[in-house]
Amino acid sequence: MSRIKDLIGYLYIVREKIRAEDKDKLWEYSLPRVKATNEAVSIWEEQNELVLPEAYKEFLLAANGWPNVFQDKDLFSLEELSLSKDNRYVQCLNDCIDNIHDVGDKACLLPIGGTKYSYDLYLIVLDRSSKHYGQVLWVAGEEVERHSDFNAFFESLIAYNKYNYKLLTGKPYIDRIL
Repeated sequence: MSRIKDLIGYLYIVREKIRAEDKDKLWEYSLPRVKATNEAVSIWEEQNELVLPEAYKEFLLAANGWPNVFQDKDLFSLEELSLSKDNRYVQCLNDCIDNIHDVGDKACLLPIGGTKYSYDLYLIVLDRSSKHYGQVLWVAGEEVERHSDFNAFFESLIAYNKYNYKLLTGKPYIDRIL
């Protein structure tokens, strides 16, 4: 679990540097949520008859979601994860499902993040019989990106936030070691 904890800490530092430069308050800046418990994760899996991939579980056990993790996009908390047809994000997924390929059983795509203001969704593949199990997709009407697992996806969020820093300041993001 230390890998995801390190990535969470690093992204927090990047987001704080962006916040300090965001004089026009373009985005909201939030802390990661308080971690979920092993028991809560197990209960969710039992109730939904699904097994969350280990890398994603480790994230939930370190930070139970993160509002505004990248611009206006959220990573959902365990309590927000839902495959219900009433869920806005499941409805958005259904609108673009025909444009998503090579994931196994499409009914096993779980929205793990998204935005309230557009069709951007982060999905994780939960079809354990598929070679794509655990992959994370970013879709916006169609597939934008695909990552081998949650950690690789999270690393891309760090890269996108660093790029936002560059767009905001005109300077590349540079790590400073004291």
